[in-house]
Amino acid sequence: LVCQRWEFPTEIVGLVGSCVEIPCKFYPHERSTTSSTVWYLERLSGYHQIFNSRKSSSASTDYRDRTSLVPGNNSCSLRIDPVRRDDGGDEYYPGIAEDEDTNAWKQEKMTLGLRVTDTPNIPELTRNGEMVEGRPEKVSCSVVHTCGSNPPSLRLNKAGQTERRSVDLSGGNWREIITIRYIPSHEDGEIQCTATYHNGQTSQMAAPLIIR
Repeated sequence: LVCQRWEFPTEIVGLVGSCVEIPCKFYPHERSTTSSTVWYLERLSGYHQIFNSRKSSSASTDYRDRTSLVPGNNSCSLRIDPVRRDDGGDEYYPGIAEDEDTNAWKQEKMTLGLRVTDTPNIPELTRNGEMVEGRPEKVSCSVVHTCGSNPPSLRLNKAGQTERRSVDLSGGNWREIITIRYIPSHEDGEIQCTATYHNGQTSQMAAPLIIR
């Protein structure tokens, strides 16, 4: 056997039209040679290759131009871009291209379920309940997603010194965060945050500001 074991989540959610990145690591035997990664899709009609790093033509034509590996040490992480509605509801699992019997299902009975959605996550706002006019405050907006290399773009409707960061929540989930240092004014009515996704969709959250 070329590969000893894999680590990947049992389920992940993908947004239709955006990308999804399935985190995966493989741990080879000490004496194993360099191997190539393959991903399988299990359907009632049988299993199909959807990605093959050794021979791309072996992958199903429905996936060949939409699947790629996410780089990294011992990475077998799979990127699907764009996600289609019919990608959901089936089971996926990685294996080794050099040996068809060396895969996560046959060795460890491990698969991943991909659930797809048309509805992007709504951002969350964090701010003080009451602010003082003219005193600097921090306002943050964040949103959870599964497209690590193309995160949603976050925008707040207030000006201020801006900081952006991404946090790995594990299991393929990421939190994109924007924080501004904002000077409140009595003329301000509400704070709004807009998330624009890789597929062009947007979602928004708004909250009133209490300023004394």
